[in-house]
Amino acid sequence: MQLPLFREQEKKVLTRLIKILQEKKYPAGAEIFSEDSIGETLYIILSGEVLITKIINKKTGEKKPLAILGQGDFFGEMSLLEDKPRSASASAKTEVELLLLPRKEFQTLLHSEPEIAATYLFALNNQLSARLRRTSQELTLLFETGRIIGQGKSLNEMCNLLLERLLEGIPQSEAGFFALENEYTDEYEIIAAQGLSEDLIQPLPPEEPLIAYFLNRIKTASIELNEDYIFFEEQVLSSSRLKNYVAQSILALPLVDKNELLGIIILLNFKEQHIFKKEDWQLLSAVGSQIVPAIQITRYHEEEKARERLARARERVV
Repeated sequence: MQLPLFREQEKKVLTRLIKILQEKKYPAGAEIFSEDSIGETLYIILSGEVLITKIINKKTGEKKPLAILGQGDFFGEMSLLEDKPRSASASAKTEVELLLLPRKEFQTLLHSEPEIAATYLFALNNQLSARLRRTSQELTLLFETGRIIGQGKSLNEMCNLLLERLLEGIPQSEAGFFALENEYTDEYEIIAAQGLSEDLIQPLPPEEPLIAYFLNRIKTASIELNEDYIFFEEQVLSSSRLKNYVAQSILALPLVDKNELLGIIILLNFKEQHIFKKEDWQLLSAVGSQIVPAIQITRYHEEEKARERLARARERVV
């Protein structure tokens, strides 16, 4: 198995690092470390998945999922460089097998064999740079999303602008649409679309496989950050209207509030080499947390205006 952090290391570096790495397993649900605890270890995932969360309400202890890391990913890297509290918590989403690099062992290596330690730090820096680029991309997209939402556009205009920005911000995407629930028909109407043929821009009934998939996940309380949203089961796509537009994967985000499916955002690619990645879904998910309340507020204002127009029309008739 190849680990990105060690991919470009020379054999002598790997041989020395293996001697100080420790192996440890955690069962699903186990806490690996908590936010604000003092970090002393870098973790590298050999197998399984790790959930990274951040406390957003200290009074209630409510946490926001930041990422799900998988095989080859690493976390807790800042503990090698500084003696400060952890900025987030980590727990085992599934049973995980980890490699641990303690700070004490690394510092010993740094003093006894600085060349090997420096080579490893250079590789670590490259991985961190890639993370910073993704973070910068997310912040830019979040800023643009907030700017669009704040313009006070109509629901259709807002969703079209947001879709356009998403297609620009997630390079693998080449087409997509917003579908929102019509509470009177129970269908999901496509109110914003780009790159799709006319036969696809039709309301989606609850029985449409992709809609039914998410409705079922909500009913069974299993909506969460999950790669199922990128790589759907074959039976889901085989009977979906979108099957002819999918190369290897699609990116789908359910817009959920209080166990209700308000709508869905779908991004598509046509080329087999443009496969969506977990990071793309996490980026879309971060934007989705802004979009859900914006849709609800905009809908409320539009309904209020419609009621006011209706009241004025009735007054004129009387």
